[in-house]
Amino acid sequence: MVEAVSPHASVNSQAHHGDEHYANHLAGVNETRAVVSTGDIYNERGVLVMKAGARLDKSVYAKIKKHQLAESLASQVSVDGTLNRDTLAEEFRRLLGTYLDVQIISETLKLRPELDAIVRSYAINPVTAQKLTVFKHQYPQSFDGVLLGAWLAALIARVHGCSRGDVTDAFVAALCRDLGLLHIDPAIVHKTEELNPAEWRALQSHTIVSKMILQSTSSASGDVLRAIVEHHERGHGLGYPAGIFGDGISLLGRIVGLADTMQAVRIGRFERDKRNLADMMPTLNINALNFGDDVYRAVMEMLRGGGVPPTLDECAQRGDGTTLSAVEGGWQKLAKVSSFLETLTGVLGTMQESDALKRMKAITKQIETVVTRSGLLTEEMGQWLSQCQGKTLAPEDGRVICEMELMISELKWQLRDARKAYDQLFSTIKDNTSPALKALQKMADELSHALDPQ
Repeated sequence: MVEAVSPHASVNSQAHHGDEHYANHLAGVNETRAVVSTGDIYNERGVLVMKAGARLDKSVYAKIKKHQLAESLASQVSVDGTLNRDTLAEEFRRLLGTYLDVQIISETLKLRPELDAIVRSYAINPVTAQKLTVFKHQYPQSFDGVLLGAWLAALIARVHGCSRGDVTDAFVAALCRDLGLLHIDPAIVHKTEELNPAEWRALQSHTIVSKMILQSTSSASGDVLRAIVEHHERGHGLGYPAGIFGDGISLLGRIVGLADTMQAVRIGRFERDKRNLADMMPTLNINALNFGDDVYRAVMEMLRGGGVPPTLDECAQRGDGTTLSAVEGGWQKLAKVSSFLETLTGVLGTMQESDALKRMKAITKQIETVVTRSGLLTEEMGQWLSQCQGKTLAPEDGRVICEMELMISELKWQLRDARKAYDQLFSTIKDNTSPALKALQKMADELSHALDPQ
């Protein structure tokens, strides 16, 4: 059988490669709603791969994944029921009905009408709309996280005092920040065990891929594109993809990054523990340096004036001793980690400078600053926790214990990120036989042991 060849094959010198993972997602969507080719689809050599009007089912996906397409697949198919302005606005109404604390904050601050207008006026590009629709179908819980992150980013930007244009940019960047996940192996995205280095690099690439999607399909501003790339960067240098420190991260990148962190906590741990956004304040105290004092102050203002009382008071009233025991155990582990960090700093100061060691020093210094600013690991705090054991706690003491629980949990996450960064940096050092480096690796292993939940 002779395969059909496009008469324009020689003209298409700037070929776009098809993406098998996105094709796989489209085939999954096609099981419940039609995904149809809008014209004949050719590979980069001009060979017909899919006829116009055909549905993209699993058999067609099996064929597509063997080819590099002449044009992007998303621009050559239509998805039944693709999101538009009206249906996207309805999704946000549904979201606010689910997370009433976010709705109350928005309405108490009298910002709901302004944010509703931004949603309704968003001129969503057809390819972006298609990918958001596929994302909703394939990753429904993460889609709610995308929506909540976008709403929070606009809310934070508005409270921060950003212009209407910047508030809209924050909303668009947050809404589109994770579209790149559709182009990564779903087995990596869904994996619950620790990712190996290759898998971790693949997952990190979603920030760049998300930027490329918007860059090639819309007139998104440079600020939006930069914020998408930076939304996983953190001030302590442990973020990705570039490991930027402090003020090197743009304002919108910091806003979208904090909104992403807040939605993940709210939809995950807080939903499970029946907590609300107002309970984020202790966690934010640990993250102040990561997102900048200006963004931190804006969020604290938003939460304090949002009309939602923290559930920490309910936690304090329980006073059953379980939380106190967990906090004291966590405090003791973190006290060990703090001493390891001091030792790490001392050993790093004796070693010959290299790019990897400079970065390790900077990361360690930033983490030490976070620990010090938290006020968690002082000797006085340890003594107070010991004195609390076996006593009936006053409500105000119980509240402090509940706040400490949230802060310790967040600090452990940051320290685990530091441990992962140390591993990556160790792998880049050529002279890995020096006694000093071996001592560093041993201390990093001890840090991991101290953080182990067991």
